Amino acid sequence: MIATENINIDNINFLTERFPHVWEIIKRYRPGEKPEYRFNVVKAKSGALTLTVDQGDKTIYIHSKYDPVQEAERLVAQFKVATKYRQIFFYGAGLGYHIEAFAKRYPDLQFTIYEPHPEIFALYLAHRSLQTLPPKSLKNIHLETGVQESLCFLTDFINFSTGEVLFVPLPSYERIFSRQYQWFTGVFQQLLTGKRVSLITNYTYEKRWVINSLKNFPEVLNTPNIIHEKKQYFAGKPALIVAAGPSLDEEIENIRYIKENGLAYIFSVGSAVNALLARGIYPDAACAYDPSALSIRVFERIIKEKIDSIPLVFGSSLAYDVLENYPGPKLHMLISQDPAAAFYLRTKKNDNPEILYDASTIATVTLQLLYRLGCNPIVFAGQNLAYKEKQLYAGGIKYENVSTYLGEDELKDAYLVEDVCGGEVYTRPNLDRMRKEIEGFIARHPDREYINTTKGGAKINGTEYIPLAEVIAGKFAGRVVEPGWHVGDFAGYDLAYAAEKQKIIEGAIEEFADLLERLERLFRTMDKLIAAKNHAELEKLFVKFDKELKKINRNQFYIAFMKPMKRVELELIAKVIDDIKYEPNAVVKGEKVLETFRKFFTECQQELAVLRPLLLQHIGERLAREEKPAVRV
Repeated sequence: MIATENINIDNINFLTERFPHVWEIIKRYRPGEKPEYRFNVVKAKSGALTLTVDQGDKTIYIHSKYDPVQEAERLVAQFKVATKYRQIFFYGAGLGYHIEAFAKRYPDLQFTIYEPHPEIFALYLAHRSLQTLPPKSLKNIHLETGVQESLCFLTDFINFSTGEVLFVPLPSYERIFSRQYQWFTGVFQQLLTGKRVSLITNYTYEKRWVINSLKNFPEVLNTPNIIHEKKQYFAGKPALIVAAGPSLDEEIENIRYIKENGLAYIFSVGSAVNALLARGIYPDAACAYDPSALSIRVFERIIKEKIDSIPLVFGSSLAYDVLENYPGPKLHMLISQDPAAAFYLRTKKNDNPEILYDASTIATVTLQLLYRLGCNPIVFAGQNLAYKEKQLYAGGIKYENVSTYLGEDELKDAYLVEDVCGGEVYTRPNLDRMRKEIEGFIARHPDREYINTTKGGAKINGTEYIPLAEVIAGKFAGRVVEPGWHVGDFAGYDLAYAAEKQKIIEGAIEEFADLLERLERLFRTMDKLIAAKNHAELEKLFVKFDKELKKINRNQFYIAFMKPMKRVELELIAKVIDDIKYEPNAVVKGEKVLETFRKFFTECQQELAVLRPLLLQHIGERLAREEKPAVRV
């Protein structure tokens, strides 16, 4: 246990008030019977305290043994671009010299302290004062006590950061605790990259997800929900996920044999349907979920040739023009990015319908689907998740201005991963994320048999690599595909319930429109009060503004449809809200309110003009026509 009796009482009071969880860790922490490191505080040549660590028979200095204060100032001087950032993340506190030096030179920058060794932070508290740090700038302190706790902290930190973070490791930690440091920086970078990808994805599709789901809603009502209505055809039967990787070319005849003999249900994902069509093979279903307007290119041949015998299993947030033009039978699966389904739909049994989580690849969504349908085994074909001699897609796939081969620029960020046979194959970050996503699902659902037949593909942990010919011989017992499995007209949703929800949303839309008008009048008044520097009236206006915001946040239309459409903008607002809330100068606070919220609510007015007709006419009229339709099973 850490000795707490020597800790400065002012530091205890500071932590108890600001960061009580840190003080609880210090009180409870036990380094173990045989700690890997032993830390000591000694005097440097300059007279200042410094820190050492014993490793075996060696003593290593964490700070300078000559002058730790001067060393810290030299470290700060290296960061000449610190003013470009909004906050600093300190990895390693030591005795805090470098943190104090940064805070002195950049008093307006917020900072977070991450200490991987609680024993070191206890020595900091015992020998130096936290009072030297500007309390308003110190946002958080985290002491590493376990992998899961640190992952949660880092996830929260990155989610609520603006992305403008200066990462400052204490140099000695990089050398002395290299294993810990490498783990941390790897996780930090992975989470940061994931967050950036998520932000880009959300920003790109946040409007399309909402609009697609509203435009697709009548089609959802008119088509079978494959999970709820077709499970009996798939439970316990093998299914094949056919992707468009280059190895698919080697399996065409095997897939043809499977199709002709009905040995497994064949689900094509993405562009693979065109590779199969080019060889005269019609899959049992084509799966699609991409919200992008470009996704219709995958189905251009089917639409042009009016191929009406391939069922389309569509994610409910799929690009709406695909559904408007697709000539064949359709079934749907509800996707987590679909706010219309979440708001309107309930089954006849008063249950919430099953939702599949959105993912970075249709293969992951289809994997979820087949799992929910009860398929076993689930077999991957053409799922390279890597390149085959610079080839990206199987033959038979051609899109204008899209190459099927890896270009020189794309090769720059390619790297090697293990392939299915223990060798190595080149992949890129986007493909590798897809692989890890599939692996994550399999790890959480190990109660099925997962087989990867992709020759030369990246290894997918949780799957067994078996060539497809061997799978046919050893895993497929005979005909399982039932003709006409996809036939059906309506999903069994409770439309009387949906009609009641429609009445709620119609009232909420009018209330929201009125709230926007009131906010704009309030913003105009705020403009005038700021110009007049009228602090007292501004403070009164802030109270009114808070009341209006609370009404907005309770509005059902805003909750169900506007928030999903503005998720990135709201995330950015959440990151600066504390700066606004605690701004002491009323005029400055008013300027920040206008800068942050006026643009946001002006955009909400524009989005309302798009959503109102979709909700009131497109959906409202559909529900009004047929509140209680007959349900065909």
